[in-house]
Amino acid sequence: MEIIEAIKKLNNPQFGSFGEYVFEYQYSGHQIKRKHSESTDFILNGRSIDVKSARYFNEIQTTPKKYNREKKDAIDYAYIQFYANTVICSIEKQVLFELEYSLIKNLFQEWQGKKKTILSSSVPKISNQFKTNLIIIKECVLNHFISLGLKPRIIYRTNQHRFGKESPGNLIPKKIKSDSVTIFL
Repeated sequence: MEIIEAIKKLNNPQFGSFGEYVFEYQYSGHQIKRKHSESTDFILNGRSIDVKSARYFNEIQTTPKKYNREKKDAIDYAYIQFYANTVICSIEKQVLFELEYSLIKNLFQEWQGKKKTILSSSVPKISNQFKTNLIIIKECVLNHFISLGLKPRIIYRTNQHRFGKESPGNLIPKKIKSDSVTIFL
């Protein structure tokens, strides 16, 4: 199926963004509000919702899987699962909705238009000279902060405009550490 192949080409942040779009579309007639902070993507009817998406294109499914990763109290984890035959969203294996790929295809096209997403397959390759320069810069930056007794973390940003008003999850640290520093390159 063409839509499955298009979804397979999305990188993880793009795929997560699309899953959030599907969830927001499904609840657009309800009291849903975007939050995108503190492990919460949306507030729906007063409940904190963190949308998680998974690709299971090699499986035909009729019942949802349980989201088994780390969870925080007071947050509901809406688990959107893309199977070969259907898309299921559940919380703790309780089905919230199930969608056919004909609708998913339409939502995908809308999402692409709104996000102006550039698929990773269409991103031009960077030159070897650029890669070499980037490695040298990264080593200098890392060595500088290590010499100050800090543990540096480097985050690369190339197209911030694609995120719009929301920030990617890795910009805000989950836990503040006094001996660490984040460098945006």
